Amino acid sequence: MDTNVFTGDQQVHSDLQVRSRSRSLAADALSRAEPDSNVEFVEQSYELSEIHSHSSSPTPIEPFAPEENASRYYSVDLPRSRASSHSSHFQKGESKVESKEYFHVLTRNWNLIFACFGVSFTGFFFGYDTGTVGGITNMQPWLKRFGHYNASSGEYEMSTAIIGIIVSAFHIGCITGGFTIARLADHLGRRAPIAIACFVYMIGISVQLSAGKGKWYQYMIGRMITGLTVGANAVLSPMLLSEIAPPTIRGVIVNFYQINVTHGILVGYIVDYATKGIYTDNRMWRLPLIGGYIFSLIIIPVLTRVPESPRYLIQRGRFEDAKKCVAKLKGFNLDFNSGSTLSATDAAYMNEVVEEVEFLKAASHYQLREQRNASFWQLFSKKYLKRTISGMCVMAFQQMSGIDYFLYYGTKLFKSVGIEDSYVTSIILGAINAGMTYVSIFVADNLGRKKGLFWGSVSCFTCLFIFSTIGVVMVDHQENPNAKLSGTIMIVFTCLFIAVFCCSWSAIASVLVSEIFSLEIKSKAMAFSQAFNWGSNFFIALCTPIITARIGYAFGYVFTGFMFVAIIFVYFFIPETKGMTLEEIDDYYEGKHEITEV
Repeated sequence: MDTNVFTGDQQVHSDLQVRSRSRSLAADALSRAEPDSNVEFVEQSYELSEIHSHSSSPTPIEPFAPEENASRYYSVDLPRSRASSHSSHFQKGESKVESKEYFHVLTRNWNLIFACFGVSFTGFFFGYDTGTVGGITNMQPWLKRFGHYNASSGEYEMSTAIIGIIVSAFHIGCITGGFTIARLADHLGRRAPIAIACFVYMIGISVQLSAGKGKWYQYMIGRMITGLTVGANAVLSPMLLSEIAPPTIRGVIVNFYQINVTHGILVGYIVDYATKGIYTDNRMWRLPLIGGYIFSLIIIPVLTRVPESPRYLIQRGRFEDAKKCVAKLKGFNLDFNSGSTLSATDAAYMNEVVEEVEFLKAASHYQLREQRNASFWQLFSKKYLKRTISGMCVMAFQQMSGIDYFLYYGTKLFKSVGIEDSYVTSIILGAINAGMTYVSIFVADNLGRKKGLFWGSVSCFTCLFIFSTIGVVMVDHQENPNAKLSGTIMIVFTCLFIAVFCCSWSAIASVLVSEIFSLEIKSKAMAFSQAFNWGSNFFIALCTPIITARIGYAFGYVFTGFMFVAIIFVYFFIPETKGMTLEEIDDYYEGKHEITEV
């Protein structure tokens, strides 16, 4: 199987529909059974499932036989299966059932919850780098080590082009890591590549710390190496989380990866501010880097408590290990090596474990069958070309909204306005970014995909236009006696922009892209779209300091223009995919379905 760029949102969406269907069938069967036959039914089901688990051919009684029943349980992803029109009904029913079990899952298996939150903490690396790099490249000790002295200003400085290269090199590593280290997931499992990525991150930090005076290129290479880790973990961590987290809280756990990204940004800003206020030597910029090193050391031991993905074990034919793993994930204390008779309770637990493994076997078989003949070239076929272009544009617009214009270079931007301590301003922006990410989890889905992106684009356009106009009129071209007032207004609209972005483009873009592609091509489509996302990020990180040095705050109009184009693009070319079946999405892209009004 090709590399999985199979996001947690996709996994949750697929599994909820499958489980809803299977549970409704099970409930219907039990409602027709005799009251005193429940235990016997459980034990018998376990025995039959065990027989099948050692058999090479499906039996008529197998509840999740891959060939006969995969399409039945995966109707939402099969072409022209009208049963998928009921997916939203099943999903709602699943949510109601699972919400009642939420507290029970937490209290039954705290170790698992701790492990899931530990894996999601890998998102912290990306955020921490984003939060620290802008402040570090503005610190005088760092500029003294890698830049040159300007006698006229009495300060050390560095070419804006070199700063852009150093910052953007990180994203070259991200693209590479997403297509290299992440591929190990199909050969070494999910945990090992994440641990490898953490070691690679520490190597990258070491390369940066050891860079000699004037050797900015070594520092750049170190950032590229750390980018390998972030690109790999952006694929591996959501994948592992979606495969081990309890269904009851899977959506929350997978979303926590993104939350940790914003936490990392905020902590990065705070660490920069703290070291800048305490030290005046190289410790000012080295300690923030060492902080990333320490975070890696925290993650690696946590991974030892994380069970391997049952899906991976099943794909490798390790069914007994998969059963033990599923039992651990469910918090069941079962002895698989004991030959003694099971109690009614343990038999029920064992049956649940076996049923889960059979379900995952069918899921794995179906996924492999769908993706067997898929290739990247299919993305440009007549069937998928429009969707591929849509996915590329959506992921590009997410970055070309200008979010990293503020997150990477906010310290430098607000310093030029005359803000007394631009590091404090960055902390404010980071706090809003982190706080609104929690809000976005609840707001984005209620808005819908199309409406959320459309009104998000309108709002981002407005905020960027006002921000840029104030910067150009009141800062760039004349002496401004009210610099502090201008800076305050710009900060307010920057905060509004970040809040709107979190609830629209940040929360919706990847979900929309995952929904417009069928399972056979989805992993490759997400990989291609994510590469476009990293590429756009690279462009912004590289060009922002160079262009800003030449045209000042007028650069904000570039992002304003992209948001104007995004408004038109979303209105005319993006369907409302929330609640749509795959057939309806196919009909839209084949011209048989009219665009949904905003």
